Amino acid sequence: MSTLIHVSPTTPAVPEGIGDAVAVIESAEAQVRATLTETGGIHRSTVASVLEPSLRRSGFRVGSDATFGSTEIDFSAPSLLAALSIQAGRAATNNGGLLATLAAASCEDVDWLVLLVPERYKNSATGDAVEKQLRNLAVAHGVRLDLQAVLLVRY
Repeated sequence: MSTLIHVSPTTPAVPEGIGDAVAVIESAEAQVRATLTETGGIHRSTVASVLEPSLRRSGFRVGSDATFGSTEIDFSAPSLLAALSIQAGRAATNNGGLLATLAAASCEDVDWLVLLVPERYKNSATGDAVEKQLRNLAVAHGVRLDLQAVLLVRY
């Protein structure tokens, strides 16, 4: 399930290529969930290795041109003006989701961030916490990000 959180003044329509990439990610949810450890831990690199072949077919490449928080962006798709960040346990507690959003905004050719966050990390409801943080950021007075929107995808 994905949630659109727009940071632009108007609600943008999700471009077809980005919607297709999100559908590919959502269809791999069972494989991604299979990477979770017995205690509910998550390794970003393992999740990335599961998704990488499909993401490459969707136009994404490993890495980004972020000038801030570059390690928060795992994949980018210049032709789609998109970046993708895979988050794990620190998505909410260490503000990893917010950092990824700022990293995407620092990229010259990124208008869209696809943010993968776990529904739960160990015993914490991570997905809800990250969504709340992003919604607060989107309406914060005086904060303008050079992004159209964040597509929050929970796994």
